[in-house]
Amino acid sequence: PKEGEQGELITEQAAKKILGILRSRFDIVIVDVGSYMGEANATAVEMADEVAVVTQSDVLSLRGVRRLVGLWERIGARRSEDLKIVLNSVHKTNDIQPESARKIVALPTYKTVVPRMTRALEQSVNRREPAAAGNDWSQKVQELGREMQVVPPVTLAKAKETKTRRTRKKEDGQSSIEFVGVFLCFIVLAVLVLQLVLVGVTWMFASHTASEAARAAAVGHSIVETAEDVTPRAWQNGMQINENNGRVNVSMRPPMLVPMTDVLRLSIDASAGVVRE
Repeated sequence: PKEGEQGELITEQAAKKILGILRSRFDIVIVDVGSYMGEANATAVEMADEVAVVTQSDVLSLRGVRRLVGLWERIGARRSEDLKIVLNSVHKTNDIQPESARKIVALPTYKTVVPRMTRALEQSVNRREPAAAGNDWSQKVQELGREMQVVPPVTLAKAKETKTRRTRKKEDGQSSIEFVGVFLCFIVLAVLVLQLVLVGVTWMFASHTASEAARAAAVGHSIVETAEDVTPRAWQNGMQINENNGRVNVSMRPPMLVPMTDVLRLSIDASAGVVRE
């Protein structure tokens, strides 16, 4: 009922009708019967296919479980062997660890325990956002649901497989992007190194051309024709040569692997003295 004082209206017969309707309409119905026993609570315990008693692993809580189970047995609602215990709020700092708690309560217990996550669960409840509890909490609840056989193992396997596939696709995509980035950096570096090599070769050709043209000028030959004969065709484009004050001056531009403007294109100058014969 909406108001607590109307709880007495939920009699044994009313509880049976309500739970019967729910059973016919849904595959799984979870009923929280609380710790106080009345007609409706006892009826739910008696009609349930599975009963799980949630408790913490301290002495008072475990004794309370024993008293509750004893009550169910006395009124004929449930036998102790037909229920299981869920250990809740388990932490490594607890005085009584799960193994000891199982021995104390001496009742069938689920292997999966629910960890203590006070802060995360408090935020989740306050915000009404189950996701705020975090992945660890969700995984533990799923493990418990699988052990209770209320969460299909196939669904969990598919979810895990889907998550794995998404992770792999994300990693593959990231690896592909990283590979492309590294490959582009390698190409740029290789182009820069090769361009520097071409600059060095241009300086050698310019010096050689200036020397050969100076020899030609010394014997009265054309310095332009001599320069073109000793210079490879790729370096002749834009080459300038002149004779001034007894020296032959040569200016060359190295071939560019990547097209660039004339402003960025280097100019290598060399000169050689003319010794008249």
